[in-house]
Amino acid sequence: MSVKKAGLNCICSDPVDFVSGQINQSQSLFTYNYAQNESVDTFAKPDFEPMFADNITWYNNSLRLAAEAQCGDDYECLFDVASTNDLSVGMVTKDISIQLVNESNALGK
Repeated sequence: MSVKKAGLNCICSDPVDFVSGQINQSQSLFTYNYAQNESVDTFAKPDFEPMFADNITWYNNSLRLAAEAQCGDDYECLFDVASTNDLSVGMVTKDISIQLVNESNALGK
């Protein structure tokens, strides 16, 4: 599914089996502490479901309110804050977005 948000086409959630994205031991690029019985399965999260652009979820309400106050209607900023639980990441995203728009406008003149 694709939706139009903030002028961008966003790939959004569809029912997908995310467990199929898990790798096995032979596919892993990491090394494991076999003395402590670590393996790729030690770090697997079969119940993990990523956040999609059409369903932003917040760690807490105060983070959401702070993000909305700082990001305004910048959807990418809001998504990055929610994804990282870090307002500063969203602010960098917003600054880059503003810079790209300004540069694009300058090139169009």
